[in-house]
Amino acid sequence: MLYRSRLIAKWVPTDGDCTSVSSTQSSNEALCYRVGVPTKSKWFCDIYMNRTSKIKIFLTPGDPPISSETASFIARKGSTSLAAKAAAAAAASTVSNENIFDQLRRTREKLTCAVVGNSANLLNSRCGPVIDQNDVVIRMNAAATKGYEKDVGSRTTFQSLYQRIEKEYKKPNKVLLVSVHTKELRWAARAAGNLHLTPSDVYLVHPAFVRAVTMEVLGEKKATITSGALLLTLAVHLCNEVNVFGFGRNEKGLYSHYDREIAPERALKIVSFHPLKEEEEYRNKLVEGGIIRVYKGKTNSSSLCE
Repeated sequence: MLYRSRLIAKWVPTDGDCTSVSSTQSSNEALCYRVGVPTKSKWFCDIYMNRTSKIKIFLTPGDPPISSETASFIARKGSTSLAAKAAAAAAASTVSNENIFDQLRRTREKLTCAVVGNSANLLNSRCGPVIDQNDVVIRMNAAATKGYEKDVGSRTTFQSLYQRIEKEYKKPNKVLLVSVHTKELRWAARAAGNLHLTPSDVYLVHPAFVRAVTMEVLGEKKATITSGALLLTLAVHLCNEVNVFGFGRNEKGLYSHYDREIAPERALKIVSFHPLKEEEEYRNKLVEGGIIRVYKGKTNSSSLCE
């Protein structure tokens, strides 16, 4: 079976720890329910109840045209009509299969999801067994697992992809596609054929959801948020428990990947292109609100996966 029903238990490794940072909030009455989970964070409940929970997460056939605001967001400085046509074509390329997260939630007491980034802080973390205990494992882009199993685990349910790395798709993973501009939506419409997958194995994140999450993270600032921030938020809306690994800096305070070197000039480009500071503040708020649990891995202040 690809999916296994397991509840995350406290796990004590033999040579290296994998402990987490979670909320210390008081036991006040719940302000809202996120995927059936009582939630006490006023900040999150305002976002969830008033905005993001009302937006479709995945594109499916028969969806109404995207709004003019979403079309403008996707088009950036280009044509909004072309953006709308690209979204319609992408929706038509999917199938109306039931959301797999809904299917899984019906068969277990709670659905646990791991969102695994590529940060080098996973090296020597010994987080692999903790990651693999989750029912669903979402991995970013083309990060390797072979040879890194003790730190990053071996199971993958979903792999996020974008056009430039489509050749790095690893079977038999299901695919999550996050499109932040018109060109990516056009590619998303062809992705199933390009990857030799059935449409039911390809999930297209709705542009309206991408826009909503971007606005919550950035406010009025103009920047392109990472797929990690988007998929972390997607998991929050679909999973009862969300465990986050491999986000943030390494032990030297730099942004780097556990499975490949990043040249200093490339790291600087990433920092300037993506709003990493705002994304870190957003993650911290989710932790403080008891929405997610973050495993920090090896940093300059700790050798634990915490």
